[in-house]
Amino acid sequence: MGSRFHFRRQFLVSTKPALLNKEYFNLTRVGGYYVYNHLDLELSLYQGHDFTILCLGYMIDPDFPKMSTVNILEQRFKNFRSPDEIHLLIYSLTGRFALLIINEVDCYVLNDPLAFRTVYYGHQQNEFFLSSDPNIVASTHQLIKSDDYDRYFQSHYVKNNIEFSLPGNCTLFENIFKLLPNHILNLRTFTQSRFWPCEDLVSVELNTALEKSKHILSGSIEALNRRHKLALALTGGLDSRIMLAASKEFKEDILVYTNKYRNMTENISDLYIPKRITTDLGFDYKIISSDDFVDDDFKEAYIKNSYLSHYHDWGEIALSLKNGLPENSVNVRGNMVELTRCNYYKSGIHPKVLYKEKAYKLKKWPKLERIDNALEAWFNEINDTCIQYNYKQLDFFHWELHGAGWQAQSQLENDIVFETFTLFNNRALIDLIMGVDIKYRIGPAPKFHKSLIRMMMPDLLKYPINPANNFRETMGNFKRQYGSKFLFPISRWLKSMAKF
Repeated sequence: MGSRFHFRRQFLVSTKPALLNKEYFNLTRVGGYYVYNHLDLELSLYQGHDFTILCLGYMIDPDFPKMSTVNILEQRFKNFRSPDEIHLLIYSLTGRFALLIINEVDCYVLNDPLAFRTVYYGHQQNEFFLSSDPNIVASTHQLIKSDDYDRYFQSHYVKNNIEFSLPGNCTLFENIFKLLPNHILNLRTFTQSRFWPCEDLVSVELNTALEKSKHILSGSIEALNRRHKLALALTGGLDSRIMLAASKEFKEDILVYTNKYRNMTENISDLYIPKRITTDLGFDYKIISSDDFVDDDFKEAYIKNSYLSHYHDWGEIALSLKNGLPENSVNVRGNMVELTRCNYYKSGIHPKVLYKEKAYKLKKWPKLERIDNALEAWFNEINDTCIQYNYKQLDFFHWELHGAGWQAQSQLENDIVFETFTLFNNRALIDLIMGVDIKYRIGPAPKFHKSLIRMMMPDLLKYPINPANNFRETMGNFKRQYGSKFLFPISRWLKSMAKF
């Protein structure tokens, strides 16, 4: 396997040369920076009048599916004047990218809406760098572990959480930070600042939101299908069902698969429901088992590629997908759909103000100084921002602290095998659904999401969504379904009565 899989689909931007394998990394010089990208990571460049735009990864414009990333840069940035405009220029784009805007004085950096193309940044002795993961930085700089490094990995949280993560811009190294979603980094001043939200969340009528959401989803799938061979992960749940519905027009081109892992048996709904759906509706389908594959070269590269690597779970799953999916296919995922369905306030009732103690209660992160400081800074800012623009703080908690930690890390680690496409990684789409009345977005199968499936591929609703596999799951489903149905209106009534 060799070096091809070391830091696959990763990047490094530095003010000095790096010792990276020239056989597998390209070098581009832009504005005094050395930009290294792995051969399997797309790099697109647009030269403006007095600036350079560099995109690491890919962009998709659902309104113009035939456009390449370069075409999008040319069309969006031809009249670019200031970073203050950036939210308008990328608002309706889907993708997974890190975007650099470089002029004679500054270098600005931001990433895709969900920050799934991770960006770490740091400085040592007046040298600046950006990277997809701190480990790749070791080719140019010495990494200095913080006092919390060993405490974190030895914590009860890590030992008992197979999908451990870090929140916010927190890292476990000195002078290395992580770029948050909805933020832009000025590399010269070494500061990141929020650029979104900057406008009020607009209420959207249900049918209008459904029509516009369908357009964004189908346009995104069409654009990606024009560029790559797609593999779509299907379970018995709601989120992947939406993806499958959006892919209806391209089912002859797409491989649908289910990953059998973590001791799943054949009678689990995440296995038998996808098999029934794809057999009945004519999709190309396979089950990929995470058997006990042994590949020492893969394991070595996987662990080296990220300091937070989860080899004994995600790594073993990735190895099975390496052996089961077509080479260079793009993996289509339904992650973060739950962001649009009140995942952390399932009744629809949201607290007025959030404090960092809520984060510890929800995620069980260890109370270490670096984590505590990151949470304190985020919570100090997010309450006023969400109140000002009519958003819900727990949605942004899910977006910026949970998703950008857990799911972004998962996709970074999967880069060793495939590129990932998240269908809901689109700020305009997220806004549309968040603007719908909350009563349509609560419950285990919210009305909005089921209506979206019905609009695109109604036959998919003939099959149960996340049916219980045992008594415990049955009781959990009952609580989620009827708790939302009855407790929500009762809670609203009690709140209204409290005003008198």
